[in-house]
Amino acid sequence: MKLKLYVGLKIPDTTAITAMNTLQRMGYTTVEKLERFLYYEFETADGDSLRDRLPKIDLLVNANKHFAIVAAPGEEPHEEGFVYVLVKNKGEMNEGLLSTLKNRLGLKEIQSVSVGTLWKMHIADPDPKSVAETIAKELLASVHYQEFVVF
Repeated sequence: MKLKLYVGLKIPDTTAITAMNTLQRMGYTTVEKLERFLYYEFETADGDSLRDRLPKIDLLVNANKHFAIVAAPGEEPHEEGFVYVLVKNKGEMNEGLLSTLKNRLGLKEIQSVSVGTLWKMHIADPDPKSVAETIAKELLASVHYQEFVVF
């Protein structure tokens, strides 16, 4: 079973604010809102037991400054009118994080972990997906070592 963990900031996200200001200066005036989340995808044998524990793992979620959303396939948080861009490093296996979760924290049911950045955008354009793809290529992802998916 796959579980996805979305981690956002309770405080203002200076990275998202800077990216939004940069997009405005680049001429993307149709971008009305931009948010950023840390994205984790876990392959696990027992998703039910892990689902409640993931948001409590300090290594992933600092309760003082983060909020977390856990979703199984088909439960992903998608809001109408928003476009999402997921950016991941190419070929990254995250062995260090996986080892820490399994060996130090005792989460033996985790088989693999994938990490990325999820950008959530509201774009006032007839073709927001196309605009988001261009933005990802020009600012949010480096084609040299990252890949992205727009949905």
